[in-house]
Amino acid sequence: MKIIIILKIFLFIALTSCMTTDEIGYGSQLKVSKGYELLKESNQEKVIVKYPIIIKENTIFDGKNKIFEWSGKGKCNQDEGQLPIFVMFSNSTLKNVYISNSPEGVHIKGQNILIDNIVNLGVCEDAVSTSIWGEFVGIKIFNSTFMNCEDKALQINKGVDVEIVNNKFINCKIPIRVTVADNVQITNNYASGCKHFVNSGPRVKKLSIDSNKFNCNKNYSRDDLSVSDLNYKIIDYQRKKLK
Repeated sequence: MKIIIILKIFLFIALTSCMTTDEIGYGSQLKVSKGYELLKESNQEKVIVKYPIIIKENTIFDGKNKIFEWSGKGKCNQDEGQLPIFVMFSNSTLKNVYISNSPEGVHIKGQNILIDNIVNLGVCEDAVSTSIWGEFVGIKIFNSTFMNCEDKALQINKGVDVEIVNNKFINCKIPIRVTVADNVQITNNYASGCKHFVNSGPRVKKLSIDSNKFNCNKNYSRDDLSVSDLNYKIIDYQRKKLK
């Protein structure tokens, strides 16, 4: 059995090693190569961001395939507590965006969140994250690409009814970290250069990891006691609102 698994991993690496990131299926429709071209030039397709962009409740932020490059405080490293480039509140959508040099990527601050068709050209601390306190119900991360994560790409500290579908993680040590959550669907994603595809915790309920392609360990469990438990009174209230 171990030999078969090793052979499958070797075949996976052999088939994908000669392909460019854009040639590999999955992820964003935005081409990574185009994003790097936009990054080199000063033009109307590049937006320099010094302070976090707030996506208010009931708002759709369409980046129109432009590149948003962070130039504010902070560094592209593993330091915690830095500023994000986008902050999303309840019932908001972020789509069609390239992101570059953002220390903390996207912070989720509400319920019913959709992230669709984005490319992070170089993940710093995290690409997308939720807080260690509060409840976050209805998180959807679809059709997106995350490049060169030194540690994690998606940091779901807390989340309920989370869908992570058709994303691409290239050279990401841990593509997905889920710490305290209920009903998490991880489906049809691709990952390369990873150590663990998913890092979940013992306080994650109803975790489904299905129909993904990756060349590393599937999942390992590690808790983080700094993350608070789920509050089902609030969660049930939010679920009813979203029906």
